Amino acid sequence: MGPYQLIRQLTPGVLAERWLAVHERTQRTHVLHRFTVASDRAASRRFIHMLRRAESLKHAHVLPIEAVSLDHRGVPFAITPYTGDQDGLMSLDRLLHIHDGFLSMEEARRALRQLLSAVEFAHREGVFHGVLGQREVLVDRSGCLLIELYGLARGLLAPDAQPSASERLEVRSVFEIGYQLLTGLRADDPHIPPTRVLPELSEDWDSLFDIGLHTGFASAAHALSAVDLCASGRSGRGLWRMRSALRTLLSPSR
Repeated sequence: MGPYQLIRQLTPGVLAERWLAVHERTQRTHVLHRFTVASDRAASRRFIHMLRRAESLKHAHVLPIEAVSLDHRGVPFAITPYTGDQDGLMSLDRLLHIHDGFLSMEEARRALRQLLSAVEFAHREGVFHGVLGQREVLVDRSGCLLIELYGLARGLLAPDAQPSASERLEVRSVFEIGYQLLTGLRADDPHIPPTRVLPELSEDWDSLFDIGLHTGFASAAHALSAVDLCASGRSGRGLWRMRSALRTLLSPSR
């Protein structure tokens, strides 16, 4: 694999098998993602073009793609930083399992903000991922969330999807993740209002997830603004302010 020496196989990702790799010159550890695509060279080249576009995304919460290439058999692979420790990579679903299925309110808010900020940035750049799952989100050693291989899921699984549909589905999937982080419950329909699970929460959170999981935000930017408006507890800024702000964000004249 060029200057990368494969050390051992890691837990497979959603879109590719993963290997722990070391750069022969720098001795830095990386993850090598090897993809299964059509065996002909033309298909591999098209996939490399998708990888190059994903490689151009530079954001604090998008796992950077450091290199892309084809191996000697024409199979595409990508190199990303190794964000794990001696126990392997930490995905968001694994972190939830360690924390008994949920996080604190502030941790859940921070996770929502990080994911939505990454999605908002990518959408401004014209790149869409589609439905995002917890297994596609890595947690680094400092607790920072990083979306792995952003933009490839839509290209592989739904290449003909309209950007507007992809955007709404993607934002909704972030709220499904956020709802489980906050309440420990899956976002089944109908979902249980967060204040029924956590009575100390402000009712702002009920309004936020009612829109995020059902009505749908017009964009990741609007969703991010709404998360910032959520008060921590019932003595916060008041439900009327939250509802007023949400009406503004959802207004057709935006």
